[in-house]
Amino acid sequence: YSATLSPWLWMLSRRVDSRIFQEQTIEAVIRTVFAAYGALPDFEFQLSQPLKTHSYITQYRESDLTFVLRLLEHEGLFFYFDHNQEKHTLIILDHSRDLSPLPQQPSIRYHSASVTETADSITEWRSHRRLQSGRMSIQTFDYKQPRNQLPVGMPSLNEQGNVDAYEVYDVLDHYSHGTFKDGERLVRQRLEAIEVQGKTFTGNSTCRAMYPGHTFELTQHFDHDRGSAEDRSFLLITVKHEGS
Repeated sequence: YSATLSPWLWMLSRRVDSRIFQEQTIEAVIRTVFAAYGALPDFEFQLSQPLKTHSYITQYRESDLTFVLRLLEHEGLFFYFDHNQEKHTLIILDHSRDLSPLPQQPSIRYHSASVTETADSITEWRSHRRLQSGRMSIQTFDYKQPRNQLPVGMPSLNEQGNVDAYEVYDVLDHYSHGTFKDGERLVRQRLEAIEVQGKTFTGNSTCRAMYPGHTFELTQHFDHDRGSAEDRSFLLITVKHEGS
């Protein structure tokens, strides 16, 4: 036989609903959704700034899980699970700059698999570069400002050489942003989602202490040792453990 273990968040995929939320923040809506699952949800919001109050949010014929993930993505929020011996807590954040290093192994050595090594180490390391869109522009409709479509545009911070911008242009749902400042925040969030895909790293290791949502310092790698401390710091976004 075999068994698949899932975090409590998976239970939200079992319920489908349609409803409307008015004059609430994304955090308030998510707390309402989680409240329907009693004592099962264990979560924390760790936000650096207050969230916008939305005049109208609709869940329409979608599971609670799909709904929550859509709201998080729209608001530029992300999450990881904090595991201990008693529970696993969902941590929801709006920034990654203050994420903590791996508690058991904050520094990891690069070491070829062809050489005997007693400590957990990274045995393969690969960098990936992808050309991404270089500009994002949006507009919306607000019945309170019918003549102002609130256009907002912003270039990417990624340096990709002498290539076209390949702009992403989108007309968002009604009331997506009521001010230019709110529009800038939306564009910045969407651009960051694109920019992060422009330069990524993958690898293999023998590290048992790795899990997403934490950083580590890569040491003794021939490319990164020549750079600054920032060039040696990496955020784990996906970890797959295999054993036999």
